[in-house]
Amino acid sequence: MSAEIYGDDLAVYAKTAWHGKGITYGHLLSVEEYAENPWQFQANRQELYVQDMIDGETIYTPVSEWDVTNGFVIRRDDNGFPLNVGVTEGRGITQYDEMDAAVEKLVEHGFSAGVASKGTLNHGRKAYVTLEMGEPLDIEGYSKIHKYFTLTDAHDGTIAASGRPTLGVVVCANTFSAYVLGVKASWSIKHTRHASSYLEWAIESFVEAAKLQQHLDKQVERLINESYTVGNFSDLTRGLLGERPEDEGRSQTSWDKTFDSITARYFHDDLDGGIRETKWGALMAVQGYEQHVQQVRGGSKEGRHLDRLLFGSMPLTDRAARQLVLSGPAAEELPAGIYSG
Repeated sequence: MSAEIYGDDLAVYAKTAWHGKGITYGHLLSVEEYAENPWQFQANRQELYVQDMIDGETIYTPVSEWDVTNGFVIRRDDNGFPLNVGVTEGRGITQYDEMDAAVEKLVEHGFSAGVASKGTLNHGRKAYVTLEMGEPLDIEGYSKIHKYFTLTDAHDGTIAASGRPTLGVVVCANTFSAYVLGVKASWSIKHTRHASSYLEWAIESFVEAAKLQQHLDKQVERLINESYTVGNFSDLTRGLLGERPEDEGRSQTSWDKTFDSITARYFHDDLDGGIRETKWGALMAVQGYEQHVQQVRGGSKEGRHLDRLLFGSMPLTDRAARQLVLSGPAAEELPAGIYSG
């Protein structure tokens, strides 16, 4: 299914998003500002019907009468858009506003400085809230690197409610999941839970993610401080793309175009300031290509990126980070279990 930010999706940001869509406040949202942009709908479960023409009359028969267990659909209550078709009668429904109490507690009690983003994708099939987590890293001569905690949920059955730490680099507008630096990817909770258990889970997950801040800071600083030459980066890129096709034709042309595009990103001016020939610079070049340049099918680049970032993974960035994090003398200092899954 394509990933996109549609007209009936919610898109609210503290700072202007790199894709330029949505409402922008210019600062982290307070609890009151967060509440000014409520989720647009509640999700309801309805029976599916089969339409038949019998003796010239249109008859609608519930699918459940056909002894089918997944004869229900989850719809938005504002415009009727189907969020998940073919679910069981007992399938739990999570309302996105259950995230609101967790956001309110985390901000009002000082765990988070405020909300960085709030929105939905694919007509509301998926939802997310991103909160600032701790002080940003300020790398002199380069950029600030913000640390976030992102809550996600979905009505389309693709994920359970989950939370994960993410990082945002101001200078190049790169945002990516912190698991690429070797931290736990996410914490999840089943859709069958009660609202009170969701609140408890969300706060506990945020606290656990906050405990990883020191490790995140150390990983970023390590990658910035470790030299990585242009030649190293070229070798990394070839390893990510695989062997260049020998036969001239479309596949070779595609390989060359991708290699050149990643290399161009490496020499982009957002890596000026002494950061380029480092492991961090190499990671930012690959991430920048995959986020901002790579052509995608099924939806826009901005929608596809948000979907990958918040609900899936970014394959090239993941593989590049794995190689960069696990190589070099400082790799021996990594906690046990890094990339063990």
